[in-house]
Amino acid sequence: MIAALLAVVYLVLKPRSPDLAAHIFRSELFGREGFTIWNGQWYGGHHTPAYSILSPPLGWLLGPQPMAALSAVSATAAFTELARGHFGPRAARAGTIWFGVGSASLLATNRLPFALGIAFGVAAALALQRRRRLPAPILGVLCAISSPVAGLFLAMAGLAYTLAAT
Repeated sequence: MIAALLAVVYLVLKPRSPDLAAHIFRSELFGREGFTIWNGQWYGGHHTPAYSILSPPLGWLLGPQPMAALSAVSATAAFTELARGHFGPRAARAGTIWFGVGSASLLATNRLPFALGIAFGVAAALALQRRRRLPAPILGVLCAISSPVAGLFLAMAGLAYTLAAT
């Protein structure tokens, strides 16, 4: 699995970016203060829930980089099952490889909450494909509170799915 290999490379090399500093700060902030609404210590202040509700506590528990690596691998594993369920194993192969590379690229750019949101979003789509009606919306909510952008993409995918089904 290419995403797992690239996640290990990411964890070994630990690339730095401006975004990584923000994730480390938010994770440490959660460790010091728990859930907050506002923090004035980062670029003159920001509303902390607008960025991610779930990423700071998970980043504090696991570390932001291991959390992201697990997210990329989990998203790729869920996407592989989703694509195989729709297209079959042979036809899904190229798409799953590209998805693995794409999810690992989120690590290189340190889009950590988005990677977490994508993992939950793809898992929600997989649950829906497998007709697991209870976990699908729960995973969808976890997607949105991990990353509002990932939540928006999941909402668009859900709308497309609904329109295609009618």
